[in-house]
Amino acid sequence: MTVALSALETLRLRLPSREQARLLFLAILVPVNFWALVIFLQELPAYILRMNAWDITGILAYVLTIALLDSLILLFFVTVIMALLPVSFRKHHYTTAGTLIAYLTILWLVLIQYQDTIGARLPIVQQRWFIWVWLAALLTGISAAAYLLSRSEKLDLWVRAFVDRLSLLSTVYLFLNLAGLLVVLGRNLSAGIG
Repeated sequence: MTVALSALETLRLRLPSREQARLLFLAILVPVNFWALVIFLQELPAYILRMNAWDITGILAYVLTIALLDSLILLFFVTVIMALLPVSFRKHHYTTAGTLIAYLTILWLVLIQYQDTIGARLPIVQQRWFIWVWLAALLTGISAAAYLLSRSEKLDLWVRAFVDRLSLLSTVYLFLNLAGLLVVLGRNLSAGIG
């Protein structure tokens, strides 16, 4: 019984508080939604030529719902990474380190998404092994961010202030994500009924 309690206590110490998780989730929402909307807006002219307004709204709803799901997956990914870090580091820098890890991962994923476009200009990028170079760059960036964060109180304060300022925009995105989820559910339920 005490072993189970000890394991639960260790797990509780490794997980973020509700406030830390909320701030990290709100920080993740902004770039994920921004990028999803950029991709949607790139395709919008083609949608306008082929679809009516309700169909375009449906596509936007799916984009926003997937962005919400992506944000939750990234939050889980960052939480797992943060759980591997020392407790003293997590206690003082959770939101900041989590935000830096999330933003570096998002930047890495954007570069991977455009790997073919980049590869047209730099043929080496098209090589199969180059994904490992991208991954090494991500891990190096995360390590460098953790090192800088452990050495610089100003960086910690700057990122926290940035996340605090993002919270209003994040709340708007969260509202749009939930509205998109409702539209997706409504469309699928009405299709099942009709």
